[in-house]
Amino acid sequence: MFYIEKDENNNYVFHLKSDDRHTIASSKPYSKISEIKEEINYIAQNTNLDRIYERKTNKNGQFYFNILDQGLQTAAASQLYNSKVGLENGIKAAKEFAKQHQIKKVF
Repeated sequence: MFYIEKDENNNYVFHLKSDDRHTIASSKPYSKISEIKEEINYIAQNTNLDRIYERKTNKNGQFYFNILDQGLQTAAASQLYNSKVGLENGIKAAKEFAKQHQIKKVF
C-alpha cells in the first residue's frame, strides 16, 4: 500500500509499505498531491518492469534500490540491505505491494 504523508516542509511524500506496514521504499518530496498520485499510478502500472528498479550499493557495501519515474529519475529509495538476496527480496516485495495500487492518505 502507498501511504501519502506531508513532510516537515509541507510537501507530499509516499511510503510503499507491506501488509505489516514495514516500509519498503520512501519517495522524494512532491509539492502537489496530483504529482504524487501520478507517480504512484505510474509505479503501480509498471511495477513488473525490471527497468524501473535501479540496484545500487552504498559506500559501506550495503545494497538498496531506487524506483525510477517515467524520466528514469529516482522517485523513491528503499531501505538498506546487507545482502544481494535481501535486495532482490525487497524488489520482489515492492512489485507485489505496488501492484495492489492502494493509496492511503495520512495527513
